[in-house]
Amino acid sequence: CRRISLLPLHHAQLQMLLHSRAELEKSLGLTVSNIEVYSDFMPDFLGEFASALKEFIIPKVAENPESYEWFTHWFIIHREENVTIGGIGASGLPDENGSVTLGYFIDTKYEGRGFATGAVECFKNWIFKNPNVKAIRADTPVEHFGSQKVLLKNGFQEYERDSEVVKWLLKR
Repeated sequence: CRRISLLPLHHAQLQMLLHSRAELEKSLGLTVSNIEVYSDFMPDFLGEFASALKEFIIPKVAENPESYEWFTHWFIIHREENVTIGGIGASGLPDENGSVTLGYFIDTKYEGRGFATGAVECFKNWIFKNPNVKAIRADTPVEHFGSQKVLLKNGFQEYERDSEVVKWLLKR
């Protein structure tokens, strides 16, 4: 992780994020970000992310304090600028098949510069440190070619597609 670092947020930090990203970033000694995520595929991405924080991420982190990193939101931090430029996370501990699903986003201002590729590379390396993980999955909208390139560069292979979603898999 040369140009970025990944920071898993614990329960209190997630609650702070829900109410004020700026206050959380200040408390972490980061430059306050103004994350923008524009997507034709998901017009209200940040609203949907806030719902996921409330309804899934925060409760799961509270239920799993000893393994919170598997359920939490991780900041993607631009080292040189000391600013949050995106987020990444997993769906939880490996399922009965040893599979984990990953999701990520990058601030629109930082797209196309290799940061998402680097973040996925760092995160997949962390995920594969768990010996129970046999595969990592990811989904992308059919027309989100940038995200598809990120997964291809990280060794993922397409295994299924419909009119809306492409499903990706990376085996150990």
